[in-house]
Amino acid sequence: MPLGMLGKYERLDVLGHGVSGIVYLAKDTLLNKQIALKEVDVQAGDLQRFLEEARVMDRLRHPNIVRVNGVDRIGSKVVIDMEYVRGENLQEKLRGEGRLSLERSLEHAIQILDALDYAHSMQTVHRDIKPANILITREGQVKIVDFGLAEILSTNAYAGGAGTYAYMAPEDFAEEDRSDHQSDIWAVGVTLFEMLTGHRPFQVERGKIKDPFAWKRLLENETPERLETYLPRVAPEIQAILDRALTKNKAKRYARSGDFRDDLKRFQEGKGVESATLLVAQEMAEQEHLPAQEWDLKTLPVQTDIGTVVAEVPLTPINVLNKQESAPPVPKNIFQRKEVALQLQVTPERVLFGQVHQGDLKSKKIKVRVKGARGAIIGSVEKKPEWLTVHPRAFEHPNQSITLTVHSGRFEQTGVFDDTLMVVTEAGKMRLPLRVEVLRARLTLAQAGLWYVPLLLLSLAPSFLVSIVAGRGGTSWLDPPAVASTAFMCLMLFLICKSADTQVGMRFLPGLLAGVSFMFLGSMLSANAASLFQYGHRYVVFVGFGFLCLTVWQLFRGSYWKQWAFALFCAGVGVCSMLINILSHV
Repeated sequence: MPLGMLGKYERLDVLGHGVSGIVYLAKDTLLNKQIALKEVDVQAGDLQRFLEEARVMDRLRHPNIVRVNGVDRIGSKVVIDMEYVRGENLQEKLRGEGRLSLERSLEHAIQILDALDYAHSMQTVHRDIKPANILITREGQVKIVDFGLAEILSTNAYAGGAGTYAYMAPEDFAEEDRSDHQSDIWAVGVTLFEMLTGHRPFQVERGKIKDPFAWKRLLENETPERLETYLPRVAPEIQAILDRALTKNKAKRYARSGDFRDDLKRFQEGKGVESATLLVAQEMAEQEHLPAQEWDLKTLPVQTDIGTVVAEVPLTPINVLNKQESAPPVPKNIFQRKEVALQLQVTPERVLFGQVHQGDLKSKKIKVRVKGARGAIIGSVEKKPEWLTVHPRAFEHPNQSITLTVHSGRFEQTGVFDDTLMVVTEAGKMRLPLRVEVLRARLTLAQAGLWYVPLLLLSLAPSFLVSIVAGRGGTSWLDPPAVASTAFMCLMLFLICKSADTQVGMRFLPGLLAGVSFMFLGSMLSANAASLFQYGHRYVVFVGFGFLCLTVWQLFRGSYWKQWAFALFCAGVGVCSMLINILSHV
């Protein structure tokens, strides 16, 4: 139900709440398109600053930044008209999946950094990078929201910076310093760590999460947790990159978001990382008294701020403790480890869900096996269609059962649908074809009640009529033909409901009544077998043979259920008329 008009916007639903305001799914009634409408709580003294920042936001045009269509004042409210992104934010995704695969984490981080590199070049700092402000579309594209608003809206603001404590850099808590583009880089480092592990690199006590001084003391006195705490088989280059992104010394942190992004890209391509990144990592290891890494170097051209120069670029880590003469090269495919021959196997290789009615769920299980793996692995299911849920999405066991569930209510039309999903592990990737046939929704009692209820009552009428007469002291020789009529008519109604594709409960009742009636009929005939061809029992043979012929014919021509419903109505009226005529003369 719409939530009312706000100027030219029709508010359709609430997409989310925050300390800075409410975000609605809305419709621009003039342009006739859906948008995301943010109603912002701006203090009177901040209004001019907000409008100035909004002009900057309006100039940001990047595929990984949510587009701002306009800003308006409607009465006492300030609203931002933004691009509506179909998907979920990264915070919701992490809550649902725990953590993301290495591939997805790197892809998301690269897109975030690309957007920040563009925004920083436009002299715009986000100041509140966190999973809740990162939207992921259904196609896997990143969209950053709330650019430049954190400082103006004072979201958890403290000292010289603004933002959310868990993602704020050390300088954000210092009175003499101020948030800048390197604070955004720190926040991306925290977010990348959280995507990879499902945890944050810095964590205060549960009762002090909202205490800025607790966070300040933590950042001053503690170092970030190591990836190996949660991912024992993680590549050392990733730890080196995070060490540089999360160093407290701004001079040693990545100077540009583009440098951070380029390091991640080089790692993806198996080309190593910058020497400056490794120096920071070695210093961090020395501070924590951890085994350091030595690196093979190769002279390659490196892009710097002053142009292209020749520098020593690391290619392969060598563990200092082992003092290896030569080490295996970094694999070009980051999802394969050459020290162990791993093989990915998924069974079945194609998932056929068969027929599913709209509104119903149907599940199938697949088995993912990584042959040659010893201990935990890193695996996930990627690029699934929106009508499918997967449990679990991320997994560590080398022999993992995964449940795929079709939500047929998400299909707008009926028909046969083909799609794929991707299983990604350290042993490689495998694309799994999917096929499902979606049928129209089953008929409900509300939809079919006009013919179902009369036919059900008509099927019970023969036994009901005879039982009334028998209760008044009448003859019981009509009981067998009446019960036979009820049994066969309920059976016909069951077959009609099956052909009409009604809900299970609507089939169950006539089926149950038919079974009970046949049981009673059998007990009656067995108790009076000697008089089977007496007057009353000849009616049983006549009625039973007639309905038996109809039922057999219906089994072969059952698709014409509407005609059979009419036939059942006529047969029921005929039998009831005959019984009433007989009973009137008894």
